[in-house]
Parts: sequence; C-alpha cells; structure tokens
Amino acid sequence: MLGWVPKIDNIFLSFGQDWILARTRRGGALNPGTEAFIEWANGTRWDGVVLGDTVVWKVESEQADLIPHGMNFKMRIRYPDTGGSDEFADFDWYEGKAQRRNT
Repeated sequence: MLGWVPKIDNIFLSFGQDWILARTRRGGALNPGTEAFIEWANGTRWDGVVLGDTVVWKVESEQADLIPHGMNFKMRIRYPDTGGSDEFADFDWYEGKAQRRNT
C-alpha cells in the first residue's frame, strides 16, 4: 500500500481523572518544530509536548470530562519542512473514539 494510513485506537477516559499519554517515535528524535495534537469532533484540541523522540499529553480532568463517550478524534502530527520553508507535512497518526468506563 502506498500512502499514510493512521492507526486505529480509542482513547480511554474516566470522569474525574486526568488523561496522560506518551508516544515514542521508534526512529529517534523528532525534528525541532514538530507539533502533535489531538482534535476532537467538537473542535476541542489537546496539544502535546514534544520531548526528543516522545510526545507527551497531560490533560486535566476538567478538560477531559468535557469529551463524551463515542466522540471521534484524530491524533495529528506536523513535521516541519526540512527544506527551509515555512511549510509542514501533516499526518493523522491515530484516529478513533472516546471510550468511557463510567458513563
């Protein structure tokens, strides 16, 4: 298959609890200027923090509790163009739905 296909997975959320995730790139450090974020179908965006080869999210429960069970999301990553321009290469890293244990 040619092209990029995002991985499919759900984000597990529990009311009253923070949501924390770290994803590591097997290929090593991400380029400076790389951005990663989660976009929810309702327009909510959770920005990740890029630390070397890892992206970390820590979402406080007050924010996480606003996402209902079954809402779609896309986890996106934006790599800066290495050719010196201001362009980015955008990819959907993961996609799926919110899953709640205690709805």
